[in-house]
Amino acid sequence: GFSNSNLYFVPVSAYYKDNLITRSKKMNWYKGKPLLDLLYVVASKGKTRSGKELRVILQGFLDQTNTFMVGKVVSGNMKVGERVRILPSGFESRISEIVVKGKRSKGVKTGDSVAFKLKDRVKFEVRGSVLSGSSNLPQVSNAAKTLIFVTRPLSKNLTVKFNGVDINCKGLKVLRVIDTTTGEQKKGRFGQLDAIEAEIDFGKKMAVESFNKTRELGRFVVYNGNTFAGIGIIR
Repeated sequence: GFSNSNLYFVPVSAYYKDNLITRSKKMNWYKGKPLLDLLYVVASKGKTRSGKELRVILQGFLDQTNTFMVGKVVSGNMKVGERVRILPSGFESRISEIVVKGKRSKGVKTGDSVAFKLKDRVKFEVRGSVLSGSSNLPQVSNAAKTLIFVTRPLSKNLTVKFNGVDINCKGLKVLRVIDTTTGEQKKGRFGQLDAIEAEIDFGKKMAVESFNKTRELGRFVVYNGNTFAGIGIIR
């Protein structure tokens, strides 16, 4: 059986997305967390540790000159003069300037939104890329093993929202089906509200990291075309 301390009851509507990602305004009587937040809590128990390695999810350029990039520091610290690398491209340079809330800064920490300039000019699109230190890099791969909570049927027209960008995936290989009511492996095809362990083929190289190591680099949302179909984490 299950321990009472590990049980959560969440009223949801997969069709209307109620209490899946955000609290539903239609269920004001429910005071708990939405399902996505609770899944992250359960997945992170016991194994998640605070990230010490620099990880910045890049959101793009501040203007058309491609001089300053903007992003969110999700792990570690960043300082002027530090040697960094942009992944998956592998572009390497040094931080020459950091701006936080319109003011120059010598460094930033986890949780900060930042604009920064590199010593060498970047001439490619960076949105969805990850800035890291020059060592202890996240994995760069065109595929990842995942755990997905399925809220709608999945088809070949699969899109995942990952690091702030939409990725049209090339394929999904199901490795195991889990009945979420029992936690046990299930035979046959998966259905709505099942969980699946699966390998996703992104169709292009991405910087990825397990949810247990860096939460923000290890979680994503799944769509069938424009229809919300599930949430997942990278194992």
